[in-house]
Amino acid sequence: MVLPRSLRRVASPFLVLALPALAPAQTAGMAGQVTSAEERIVLGGVQVVALLDGVTPVGQALTGEDGRFELELPLGEYDLRAVATGKPYLAGFKRDVELRLGERKLIDFELQTFEHGLASAGLDPEWLLDGDRDGIPDRTERATNSDHRAADTDADGVADGLATWVGAHPKLGAARTQAEPSMLWPPPMTALPLLPTVPFELLFQPVPGATGYRLVVESTDEELRDVRDVDVKGDSVLLGEACALRWSPPRTWIPGAYRFILRGYYGEPGKWLGSEAVCNFSLFEVDRIDPLVVEGEHELKGMVIVSTLHLRPEAEISVPKGEVLHLIATDDVLVEEEVKWLGEAGDDEDPPAHVRLSCAKDVRIFGTLTTGAGAPGQDALTLPSGYGNPSAATGTPGGPGGGLVISSRGKVVIGREALVASGDGGRGGDARAEADPAYDALAIGGRGGPAGHLIVHADALVIADRPGRLRSGQGGAGGSAVARGGDGDVGVRAGLSSALPGVGGDAGDLWLSDFDLRRDGFVALGDPSYPVLGGVAGALGSCDSRRPEPGTGKSKVGLDGREHEVICTEVGGGGWSQAGQGQGALAFGGEGLNAGNGGLAKAISAPGGRVHRLGMRYSEVRLRWGFVPQAGTGGPAEAHGGEPGFGASTAHGSGGHAWAQAGPGGPGLTFPSHVVSRGGVGGHATALAKDGLHGRDRCPRTGQDGSDGGFATALSGSGGFANGVGGDAGASEARGGRGGDGGRGIPEGRGGKGGDGRTTPGDPGSGWLANGGTLPAKPIHGARGERGKTCPN
Repeated sequence: MVLPRSLRRVASPFLVLALPALAPAQTAGMAGQVTSAEERIVLGGVQVVALLDGVTPVGQALTGEDGRFELELPLGEYDLRAVATGKPYLAGFKRDVELRLGERKLIDFELQTFEHGLASAGLDPEWLLDGDRDGIPDRTERATNSDHRAADTDADGVADGLATWVGAHPKLGAARTQAEPSMLWPPPMTALPLLPTVPFELLFQPVPGATGYRLVVESTDEELRDVRDVDVKGDSVLLGEACALRWSPPRTWIPGAYRFILRGYYGEPGKWLGSEAVCNFSLFEVDRIDPLVVEGEHELKGMVIVSTLHLRPEAEISVPKGEVLHLIATDDVLVEEEVKWLGEAGDDEDPPAHVRLSCAKDVRIFGTLTTGAGAPGQDALTLPSGYGNPSAATGTPGGPGGGLVISSRGKVVIGREALVASGDGGRGGDARAEADPAYDALAIGGRGGPAGHLIVHADALVIADRPGRLRSGQGGAGGSAVARGGDGDVGVRAGLSSALPGVGGDAGDLWLSDFDLRRDGFVALGDPSYPVLGGVAGALGSCDSRRPEPGTGKSKVGLDGREHEVICTEVGGGGWSQAGQGQGALAFGGEGLNAGNGGLAKAISAPGGRVHRLGMRYSEVRLRWGFVPQAGTGGPAEAHGGEPGFGASTAHGSGGHAWAQAGPGGPGLTFPSHVVSRGGVGGHATALAKDGLHGRDRCPRTGQDGSDGGFATALSGSGGFANGVGGDAGASEARGGRGGDGGRGIPEGRGGKGGDGRTTPGDPGSGWLANGGTLPAKPIHGARGERGKTCPN
């Protein structure tokens, strides 16, 4: 056995206790009826299963023709599941049903239809009709010029659904590419134990269009060689943002230096795509492997190899920051209730802890197994120096969360009190900038850190029907930004304030080898009551820009306010459930000085985040899904024109113009499958031009003219594209400035012109199932100022 010195004292075999014979367990009965929720008809042939700890079946019964069932069980508390196998109904659940001595519990189920479940998720059931059963809805095939009557449109041996799922075209096949399936894990020169029964999870970037991969593992002298062709349509590959593939060394191999050689193909081996990826590693022999029983508090790091792992109740295992724990078990792993197996969070010097668990048999988790959160970004503060300098402050990005990988040749069981989670990303650092008089200030919040990925690759996955038992990390929140430009000085324009909020980090990617977690053919991820949660990108940081006060003037020379242009480039964080909002832009035009015109304010925000694809087996793509991931909203854009300058003896300046362009919504999934998605909503654009100033009264002379109001232009963000439902275009509002009233006089002063409000709505996002819509656009034209009145008698 290979394990830390501190734990060798508990590495003894499991104890077998001689227990006295137990009396027969006391039992109680339950009975009930299963009906359909919509039609109110009884359902026969429905399997009702009683579960202990939410995962272990201890009794079952089939409903008769009258929909009734009966169960006799030992006293205790159970979860019940009713599954209508082969019928178009969602499974029904009852939690925490307690059986007491002498009572007969009555439990009834009302099962909803698939169609009702899809409608409640915002999907028209007809959108998912697939007449040729190729994995692509007929409506999508018609929209993409694929043949909805043939499963293989171009007769190349690759079904349309498989072709599009891997990034190929159903009519043209895979495009030429030079991409290689670059290896993400293991890193080069990794040493792995020579254990033929233990799976190791290889992670690599997929080759666009590859339907399979040839994995060649050979010794560096090429005397030992293992060649495997693995089709994506099989169950050993999980395809998502990256690919996950299980591999174990052959039994006849010996320790030494080896290399992985990986290459993609389309249709069949020999039709190669891209180039080869090579990764060198080594295999070492393990002399002795013992069981490990852990009680109390302990620290684990590095590679730990055991036969069985048993974490007893209230045991606490910590994985230090900056470390990766790779625990390898040649037999079972049991994590009992009230166990805390925690990876430490990262800090400024070290990343968070990561955990990899490779197991040859079953993994049963009833306690907590989580990895560390990313380190928060550092805040930035820049104050006025007093020497006439601009100010700039940038918060640093948050750190990435710790990843968690569980790879098992058996089944993975996650009980109703368990929590299995990858680490959240760290928040971005806040930024605050304050400038000297007449100088600019720029504050940029740090981007939130990406969350750690979560991979569970097993022959079977059983999760208790409890909220959030399995959770991929959330992206870190973006840092806030506060900018205070310098006030103007005598005869000098004021500075400008630019505050750019930090964008939320990407959600942790998720790979699961079994998405039919409830055994009902319908997945409702994103529902807070569902056992698999996460996939949410971090929130956009807040921002605050102050309009500096103008300077005072001694001359009659007018100075126009400065133009202020804020252009954002940070795209919102991605997520498999909810992508993040794009970076928002806020611009204030400079104020005119001594009858100068107000400055132009121009704000352009960034796009929303895209939907990340879930990592899963191709065999599960045909499931009915009630999960609709949402792409990110485009960043909001807001522009405020500058205040006009006051003219004491000359005409006032005009109100400043405003121009705002909001970011487009992020894209949903761009490959057709039953995992439909929604495009992001376009960002909201608001442009507010400034009013003109009223003319001064000059009785009995000519009244001063009112000045003109500024123009306002708002362009809302376009909706995002999706393979399902396109995103709505964003709303927009443009308010032109009102002209100032003329002053009293003889003759009276003229009123200023009102500025136009112009809105250009973004295009609705297109979707293969349905297009998005257009939100309201509000152009408000500034009214012309009223003519001044004559002087009173």
